[in-house]
Amino acid sequence: MTAASSLKTRATSAVEPPRTGALVLPEPLVGLCRADQYERQKKFWQELTQQWRVEVAASLEQVRAKIEKQNAANRELRDNILSAVQAAPDPRELSVADVMVLKNQWADTVDAASVGARDATDRRWRCTVEPGHGSWMAPPKDRM
Repeated sequence: MTAASSLKTRATSAVEPPRTGALVLPEPLVGLCRADQYERQKKFWQELTQQWRVEVAASLEQVRAKIEKQNAANRELRDNILSAVQAAPDPRELSVADVMVLKNQWADTVDAASVGARDATDRRWRCTVEPGHGSWMAPPKDRM
């Protein structure tokens, strides 16, 4: 191995980013002074960081949209439950079937009309906002 190839090997190995894949510096840095190497590396990493920021910003917008959709569904659910409770002559005697939004989410084998809204037994529910959310166990009293 010659001195020039040794220098080239050391220069490129010190310059290569730690990640594997398509990250390759645009131009070889061999033969440049340290200040020029630094400036080229700095420019490369600044451009790469800017690309990552754009990708992350797009992902954040998607997450924020999903969160807002879920928050809106939660507000609607809360408002519907509150109006059903306020409209009932005796809220202590409400069944799950009396509250339409809870009835729509009901996924248990027991009839919703026979289960009180203040019942503490875990029952199965399914999400009506996103079909992929699946189902979960919770007592009706916690849903009210």
